[in-house]
Amino acid sequence: MELVEYKLDRNAQHHRITPHWIEDGGYFPDPDDHTMVGLVESPPRRHKVPETVTRLDAAGLHARVAGLHARFPMMTG
Repeated sequence: MELVEYKLDRNAQHHRITPHWIEDGGYFPDPDDHTMVGLVESPPRRHKVPETVTRLDAAGLHARVAGLHARFPMMTG
């Protein structure tokens, strides 16, 4: 599995939905740009994932969560 940053899609009824290529998502939502983190199938895939999707490694995920915490402090303990 790969970590990606994504936004919700909109269906024909104008409801926000998770893109079909996200296996598990909705993590670490950013209220400023409406992105969140999710998992996609690792290559080789049986479906297309947009090339424009930002892939995250462990350092990228850490930077995202630290940035979120700096802007929106999370409770501890």
